[in-house]
Amino acid sequence: MPSNKKYLTVAEAAEALCVSKSTIRRWATAGRLDSKQEGRFLLITRNSVKSEKKRLLPPKDKINRGRRNFLAIGTTFLITAFSGGAFFMLDFLDKLKSEAVEVEDLFPYWSEVQVVPGQQHPVFGFHPDTKNALESLAPLARRSEPLVTGGLDSSPRPDPSRELVLIGTPITNPISTRLHGYRFEGPKISVQPNRDTGLRWCFYYPIQRYNDPLSIRYVYGEPQPTMPKAIRDRKASKPLTQNLFSRHDDAGFIRSDYLLLTVVPNSLLGQSTGSTIIDVSDLQGQGTKTFAKILRSSDKRKELAKAVKGKRYFQALYEVPVSHDFNEYTTTPGEPKLNDVHIY
Repeated sequence: MPSNKKYLTVAEAAEALCVSKSTIRRWATAGRLDSKQEGRFLLITRNSVKSEKKRLLPPKDKINRGRRNFLAIGTTFLITAFSGGAFFMLDFLDKLKSEAVEVEDLFPYWSEVQVVPGQQHPVFGFHPDTKNALESLAPLARRSEPLVTGGLDSSPRPDPSRELVLIGTPITNPISTRLHGYRFEGPKISVQPNRDTGLRWCFYYPIQRYNDPLSIRYVYGEPQPTMPKAIRDRKASKPLTQNLFSRHDDAGFIRSDYLLLTVVPNSLLGQSTGSTIIDVSDLQGQGTKTFAKILRSSDKRKELAKAVKGKRYFQALYEVPVSHDFNEYTTTPGEPKLNDVHIY
């Protein structure tokens, strides 16, 4: 490290300490490393890296200690097996293999993301479902700038070179619209996307036919009917399984929603900056509310990490049960269930 350099980037600190960048970010968040946020960059003080390096064991000692731990575990297992407790020790060893999965393990660039909600709704302004999703996500997203929002006649102005999280999409966000292959003109209705962007799942906005049921949920204490829409599976071989609609009760109130996470390089949009887009989409405004719940839950993070097998780019489809309080006039999403993933 240069002697005249007071701060290091996350990558430089990771290289100096022989750990991953996500580990550096976790240590900085926990106060183990002194850091500061400068614009979109997290900087680590050189002195704290130097101190941490002294505390860490040399690689050889680490290997020897790992061998000693392995032998100790093996000895304990043999003793326990002979004493009739092999089942419990096997369970213990299995738990040793399962490490905690942090948000940065799923999204290594998380500390630098720019959260971008969609445009305002023509009836509700800044839509309450999107607002709820943003409020839940805010404590988990480290930002040095306000959330980027757009008005009715203006597009959100995200930095295309940034790591982006798009909330409340796809039709209210022009970046997400392009990502899913739409080019709307006039009403936001399309039998299918205008172009294939290579994604497995996209969105389907059918033209409403006479007597088609509307999807109803509560918004601001009032029942809000919306046109039917679905998630389309491009890999489905049968027409009946191509489109996933929300489930309804007899009165038309939705009983389920879907959350679709699309994590792709921004090269899909013609950019070449190397940044990543996390597109958080749903059908009825309830799925996006559960995104923060997935990030907060250790079990949900571990489930998603196992499903995507450490890959950076993927789509994950969750089904979200929905309930309504007909006395309080509210709609609430339940626990999201991971249905399927597609790795790119």
